[in-house]
Amino acid sequence: EEVARALGGFYTTKPQGTGLGLSVVRRLVADHGGEIHIDTAPRRGTTVIVELPAHPPRQARIPHS
Repeated sequence: EEVARALGGFYTTKPQGTGLGLSVVRRLVADHGGEIHIDTAPRRGTTVIVELPAHPPRQARIPHS
């Protein structure tokens, strides 16, 4: 499936694309204890939903400087 390949990295359908966008988003969301949901259909488009917890897991917290 195209969505699975796009989340894996270095996959693009654009001539100038790097294919890193969704893989970076997936990693950031996972690192903060969230989930990403993607629904895509021809002629309808793609919907991406990012769910993040109100309080990320302890290991994901960034220390204040």
